[in-house]
Amino acid sequence: MRKSINHLAPVIELVSILFIAFGFLIISSIFPAFISSSDNSGSFFNYQNEIEETSTALFSIIVYEVFALGIIILILKYRGWKFSDFNLQFSFRLFLVGILLFYTDLLLNLLLEFFIHPIPPPSGTSGEYYPIRNEANWISIILIVIINSIYEESILIGYLFKRLEKIHPVFVVVISLTIRELYHTYQGWISLINITSMGLIFGFYYYKFRKLWPVIIAHGCHNLVVYSLSYFR
Repeated sequence: MRKSINHLAPVIELVSILFIAFGFLIISSIFPAFISSSDNSGSFFNYQNEIEETSTALFSIIVYEVFALGIIILILKYRGWKFSDFNLQFSFRLFLVGILLFYTDLLLNLLLEFFIHPIPPPSGTSGEYYPIRNEANWISIILIVIINSIYEESILIGYLFKRLEKIHPVFVVVISLTIRELYHTYQGWISLINITSMGLIFGFYYYKFRKLWPVIIAHGCHNLVVYSLSYFR
């Protein structure tokens, strides 16, 4: 098995890693949207029924991401990848850069919302940002903030940029952003503005500086704000 994995073509490795990491998440996010739009009860990117986040649901995601990450690490180890390939060196300075990156993301997000807000939402949509009510406990929230931030950025930024380093970085950012958008469709069409600003800033920052921890820290801050807002709404 190890020999077979070691001899995989790079494109097969890429597709396999992305499918393991995000295949199920994309399907589970998009499928309800098509059901909602096809039965005339709503429209794509918008649901009439509020989504309820529970501790059980968050723990399910945590287990899935830990398990998937374990498989991915094993595959990449067999393929000769090293820890240093992900540029995960940490320092307090990089932590502060991550905080600054978060506020940059927040500023861009606000600017995008300012310009898009006057545009009427698609027919049948409520225009709400998050059709989510958070009923989870804070243990599950903290765990999902930490694990999800490391999980997504290690693959969508660290892995993807290394694997596609011979491709123009703009295309890599677009690929990374597209995958982000696909598995966040369940949050509603307007909330995808947040994903757009995050994907663009994280992608171009990493291309310029090749430091992954600031991206992870910024993503963690973003997740913490989102879960806090949905918890107290």
